[in-house]
Amino acid sequence: MPSCAIANDLADFSPLEYMQRAVKNSDCRTPIIFVQQDGDPFQSVCYLAKQCDSAVWSFDVAQLQSAQNIMDYIDVGINNGDWVYVTNCDLVDESYFRDVARTLYQILPEPHRYPRREVFRCFFGVTVPFDLNAPVGLPFPLLFMHTALVSRPTAAPGSKWSRIMPADKPLFSVAALKHQQRREAGRESDSESDLDETDRISGVIFLRAAERNRDIGQSVVTLAKHQMVQAIDEQDDGLIRRLVSSGEVDLSRKLKDGMTPFQYACCKELTESVRTLLLVGADPNAPREADGRPPLFMAIDDMELAKVLVEGGANLFSKFEGYRADTHPDTAPDVAAYLAEERKYM
Repeated sequence: MPSCAIANDLADFSPLEYMQRAVKNSDCRTPIIFVQQDGDPFQSVCYLAKQCDSAVWSFDVAQLQSAQNIMDYIDVGINNGDWVYVTNCDLVDESYFRDVARTLYQILPEPHRYPRREVFRCFFGVTVPFDLNAPVGLPFPLLFMHTALVSRPTAAPGSKWSRIMPADKPLFSVAALKHQQRREAGRESDSESDLDETDRISGVIFLRAAERNRDIGQSVVTLAKHQMVQAIDEQDDGLIRRLVSSGEVDLSRKLKDGMTPFQYACCKELTESVRTLLLVGADPNAPREADGRPPLFMAIDDMELAKVLVEGGANLFSKFEGYRADTHPDTAPDVAAYLAEERKYM
């Protein structure tokens, strides 16, 4: 079982400098790798987490049967800002962390729903050092290593965190030159950012993402889509007609969940909205793109909706999963009888 640590009385505690720098130079999408042979940084992690009002969930891979437990707490931490601390990661195969790598890589900023997402951090300890540029034998998947920071103390006075550097010599020389230029300018030599020291990198990224999401959400096209979804859900005949006649909504384009307005109304079995959409020119036979299901097969258990579709020109000879609507095994008996009767007169 995981253990949870919340630092309480650490007023006189000095955290390890290399862990401080790793946290400072990372964001919520960056796995931080440390070597347990260098010492136990758990107290330092707890101290740094307390500054963000976060708890630390600790796991030992050697005592776990499945990675799902770790994944569950990472999912929670991504949303509420808690930190995850995992040790003995090199005792299992690299595939153990494949889902973890994919989850961290795909994190998206959602500052309105999850404002503490940017303070989330995760730490992964290995028992002994390993070759960062080795073609095989790495304890983590390549996707994981591409975004990770490796935090280790150095033999020289002071401490620093280290990252994976390119094995190619010219690229390494360029990186070393950049470090030298930063030192000469009095900046943090390991920082790849041109922002001022007082700016939080992930904070700026999240702010800009929020502004972009706001601009998209307030665009004319997006607002019209929201109005159309609301009109269909509330079966507002007047609003549906206005949005279609004004050209703000195209009945042939996807509206929600990969469906056109007509397919969405049929899927939700909103009969009045379906009737209105047919009157303003919706195609009663266009199949849903996701699975090829025609609208008529969305009404196989709703007699009233089936009648509206038949009156609107639905093709009773169309097939889905190899069946016509009146012979499909999921069709309600009364609806099947009605469709079979109507098909005789077509």
